Amino acid sequence: MKSKVTRFSVSVYPSLLRKFDAFVKERGYANRSEAFRALIKKELVEEEWQEEEKETVGVLTLVYDHHKSDIVEKLVDIQHHSYPLIISTLHIHLDEDNCVEAVFIRGKVKEIREVAKAIGSIKGIKFQNLALATTGKEIP
Repeated sequence: MKSKVTRFSVSVYPSLLRKFDAFVKERGYANRSEAFRALIKKELVEEEWQEEEKETVGVLTLVYDHHKSDIVEKLVDIQHHSYPLIISTLHIHLDEDNCVEAVFIRGKVKEIREVAKAIGSIKGIKFQNLALATTGKEIP
């Protein structure tokens, strides 16, 4: 079901428009409108993450050597203590030593950040990134 769209004009400098058109092409958007909508939605998601009491979702990506210390036990312990915030995990073996794990977290922004901080503070985590996401409830 398509919802009604509103058309409006935007004034930009020619040099900025050339860069935007290159962005549209590089990212594979069908047209400027599609790219502009995506950028607006990205900003709205980032705005959601400024409200600590707002319910949202995030994906915490981790890379670690599973042989190091007791990393796996600490990770599992934090995940169990963070129930029901952690809704799913995905564990992939990259090679004989390294693993990547994606931890899907849903809750208030401050709770998600606390879980990410606790997991990220485990000694031996090589890389951590919290990707901002949204429940989509307030974004068309």
